[in-house]
Amino acid sequence: MRTEPQKTREEPAAIHARQSDKSGTASRLRVHSEKGSLSSTTGPSDVCAPAVSKVPHPVLQNQDILLAIFSQARARAEHEQVPYDSVAKCARVSQAFREPALQVLWERLSSILPLLRLLAPNFRTIDGGHEAQDRMSVRQYNAYVSGLSPALQPHILTGHIHLLQVLRDIPDSKQWARFCEYARRVRVLHHDGTANVVLKPRYGHRNSTVSDYSSSSESEPDPDADSVHEFDNQNNPDVEGAFNHEHGVNSGANVGHEEDEDTATDFYEDTEDGSDQDSESLFDLSGATYIFPSVWYHLRRLTAGQPLLPTLRELDWTTEPDQTEIFMLVGPCLERLHLRFNPMHPFTDHEYNATLPLLVRNIISLAPSLKHFAITTRAMSTVCSVLPEVHRMSKLRTLALDTGPPTGLSLNARSLRDARLDTLEDLESLTIGFRVLDDVLDADAIITLPVLRVLKVVDYAGNIGAYKLFNVPALRALEVTVCLPAHIPETYSALSAALARHFPAVTSISLAFQSLAPDSATLPMVPFSLLDVMQPLLGLPDIRVFSFLADSRTRVSFPSAELHALLRSWPLLLTLSVIVPLPGATPPSLVPEMPGVSALVDAARNHTELTILHLNCLKITQEELDAALLDGPDTHAEVQLSAPRAGSKLEVLTVAHMTNDRGKCVRPNHGRLLSRFAAVVDRLFPRLDLERCLQERPTWLKEEHWAWKRVLDEIAKLQG
Repeated sequence: MRTEPQKTREEPAAIHARQSDKSGTASRLRVHSEKGSLSSTTGPSDVCAPAVSKVPHPVLQNQDILLAIFSQARARAEHEQVPYDSVAKCARVSQAFREPALQVLWERLSSILPLLRLLAPNFRTIDGGHEAQDRMSVRQYNAYVSGLSPALQPHILTGHIHLLQVLRDIPDSKQWARFCEYARRVRVLHHDGTANVVLKPRYGHRNSTVSDYSSSSESEPDPDADSVHEFDNQNNPDVEGAFNHEHGVNSGANVGHEEDEDTATDFYEDTEDGSDQDSESLFDLSGATYIFPSVWYHLRRLTAGQPLLPTLRELDWTTEPDQTEIFMLVGPCLERLHLRFNPMHPFTDHEYNATLPLLVRNIISLAPSLKHFAITTRAMSTVCSVLPEVHRMSKLRTLALDTGPPTGLSLNARSLRDARLDTLEDLESLTIGFRVLDDVLDADAIITLPVLRVLKVVDYAGNIGAYKLFNVPALRALEVTVCLPAHIPETYSALSAALARHFPAVTSISLAFQSLAPDSATLPMVPFSLLDVMQPLLGLPDIRVFSFLADSRTRVSFPSAELHALLRSWPLLLTLSVIVPLPGATPPSLVPEMPGVSALVDAARNHTELTILHLNCLKITQEELDAALLDGPDTHAEVQLSAPRAGSKLEVLTVAHMTNDRGKCVRPNHGRLLSRFAAVVDRLFPRLDLERCLQERPTWLKEEHWAWKRVLDEIAKLQG
């Protein structure tokens, strides 16, 4: 046969590859196909080189295959919330593996610190707060903090450990070259905390690499242990100040390279006991970090005016109105920017309005390709000062402006008109907060956005005339959050009618009602029926997604009949969410009317297209359970469940609260009732994804208090 000589020629190469693997040297792999070949060697010039004269098929390129493999390995490690050091080890296997492995490891960072640590030993961590507390009482330490420079005091958290990041010397040419080698690989940077105060997130809530000092246990690996995020401690002996070796830090040696060849892939493992951590707290204030401004000054000199991360595409950064390090990070390649302002620094509205226009204007000049821009302050309104500058972002597709609590500087109809948003021809998504009080809107105030598909509004006035401002013929998704001093059902009904009238083509609607009254205010509970306030929306025929959320100051009734009417009005509905958090000690007399098991049976039989259902409350009665579990004909034929409902496509079902026949809340220890209910759910919705259901747990409910988790556990047992 024609292929036999080729097979004979390949046999020595295969034998040599096996021998090379056994001896620990670099291996050679050749795979032939009809359209091309794959060749991987240790020589950089051989990467992607074809074994024959034919042009290799793109799918069989070495770099593409390795990149896909390493990306999957990192994604799996992030999903399982474990360090992805296996990918980092691949970077040390051979030259062919090095580039794709480092590309995967460095392309997305959740902190700027891993890059800065590449400048060690010149980049140092000073454990100033811990040292001070060791030598003086808390009162003395607080007095010590109060005596510091006023500029430094806001960055020091009283009574906690503070890690001060400094440069003790100018990095030499070798250190700077090393920094630049990895900085050019960064495509996405989501920095938790701020440039000057980094708050270390608890591991398990967000994947983040923030601080050298970690209090995670072996069973909870610190995300900072990612191999790529550390420097060669062995090659830099003068680095004791940046590591705490008494806490089990493992320096790790370079594997497969000489000492002078650094791949920035050494890793350490922090084994300090972290059993006393409060898993409910998102930020560990004991890990607060202050990066001295001199660090940015020296980096600015070294970059000579060029972007610090030259190929950065996406940036999520927290800063302050008086800081300028953001200008070192934005560059011509940047397309996505979310700018947050540090909530620990209570700047006034006037200070924001005085500084932000020029800041945004400079960002626009440095990043002319910006397509997605968001700005958040969490406490103050920045819309007025930023909005007039937005029209300069000619390529903008997504705009999300601060939607924090309203102030006297909130937007009105005139300021919306003067913003010239209609000049953004490519704008597809707009998120904005306003307080429109104008009673009469003239024609000149209308904002025409021809390609806008998503509109998210935070309304602090409830003026239905405000929605006449937007002429958005292509709108498909509408999200409205109404924040008023008190809940007024009549206002909500009028708002629903206005939304149905002005946005008839939408396919997704999200409504949220919130009270601005302080928690200490004693306001009466406002009862109303869900359909009473959203009846006009049922006339929209193409709704596929509907979400409703109200705070605990309301008492929203949503009985089975209303759920049935809603599903019947929207036959194309795919996702339904109705959430109203109840206080933990709600008496039975105040628990609103809610759907029962029969509503689930109806959804499974008659609304098979529904794939996601989130309910705030569900009533479980023995009578409805008996009817649902009945095998043969019975008087309750309308709710009987005689066979598994294979036609239902429901994949996600969550229930925040459940009540029994007596109106009392069902607890996780009500095993018999929950077991019977689990059998019903399992038969109604055979396609239920239990893992996704667990992930969708309401954030205000602790898992151990969530009776629905017990139901999911019982379903898992039934499924074997």
